[in-house]
Amino acid sequence: MRRAVPDAEGVDAYIAAQPANVQVLLRAMRAAIRRAAPHAIERVSYRIPTFTGRGNLVHFAAFRSHIGLYPGAAAIEAFREELAAWRTARGTVQFPLDVPIPEALVERIVRFCVDQDGGVRRRGPGARPHGSGGRPHGSPPSWPAVVTFDCYGTLVAWPETLRAVFETIVPPGTDAAQFHKDFGVWHVRMKDAPYRPYGDVLRAALAHTMAQWNLPDSTAAQARLLDAVRAIPPYPDVVPALQSLARHHRIAVLSNTEDALVAETVRGLQAPVELVTAERVRAYKPDPAFFMRAFERLGVAPHEVLHVAAGLSTDMQPCHALGVTRVWIDRRGEPPDHAHPPTAVLSDLAQLERTIASITPALPAAHRPGDT
Repeated sequence: MRRAVPDAEGVDAYIAAQPANVQVLLRAMRAAIRRAAPHAIERVSYRIPTFTGRGNLVHFAAFRSHIGLYPGAAAIEAFREELAAWRTARGTVQFPLDVPIPEALVERIVRFCVDQDGGVRRRGPGARPHGSGGRPHGSPPSWPAVVTFDCYGTLVAWPETLRAVFETIVPPGTDAAQFHKDFGVWHVRMKDAPYRPYGDVLRAALAHTMAQWNLPDSTAAQARLLDAVRAIPPYPDVVPALQSLARHHRIAVLSNTEDALVAETVRGLQAPVELVTAERVRAYKPDPAFFMRAFERLGVAPHEVLHVAAGLSTDMQPCHALGVTRVWIDRRGEPPDHAHPPTAVLSDLAQLERTIASITPALPAAHRPGDT
């Protein structure tokens, strides 16, 4: 089987694309990792610099206010006291851009990862071999670390709610379905522009669509649309499925929205969910930056996540590119996307928990068939 190929040039390009002050920090991070893991393979994986041995040792990446290092949950726990001065989450630590990289500490963390990569990966007290518990070699001991969900159209009745609003806008006897399609085109255009709050995106998309249809006075219609979006109800299968899932899994909602618009909707899910919105990461799906920033906020790497969504272009395609295990919720009998196949397909959430138990998770890049 072919061996993973070093991609130092790809890492060089990643670093060169950053501002000059960030490049200095990234080079320091890279040098510290190289000293601690001189025989590791250097490559770009999940679109960020990665060092691999038997499995992924560490990832690192640049963000707007910090450099993120991803050594895994065991390393963060092992160095908890030494990392007290920095912001940490499950599996990641953030080093601010206004201070030097603590290279000696990074070296110790990476050496810990190298030792674990040699045969045993611990999670807190005790130890477990790689691949124990029926999981593939190199996958996290407890998978998924988090089950993430798209919200609109997956958990709550997004298209049905929009259609009801649009039927109040178009003249009687006209095609509300076509208005909905035209709105969808403008909706995508607004999200593709430089980031703006989601309420502004919705208002602008509706105003453009109404102008296209020669309909006057969009202000009242915009208010009705936003009021409806704030109160979208969940699908009947969602609340019981989430409540059952939450007994055994960490769950989170990743949504193209802003916090104030989705707050009532999240309360209606009646389950303990974490929330990451476009407002918090300053990007909209399907931009891969949305997912990478969301995963960083959740403290997980892409291969530790199971993402559940109804959107093909917004969710399934970028998750396919990032190597995220994914379940497509096909509520409306849409044509499948054979170029970006999901890991599993369900018509609703009723069988999701059982399906998760049967899924073989995505492996880190260094462990995919043909790479080792």
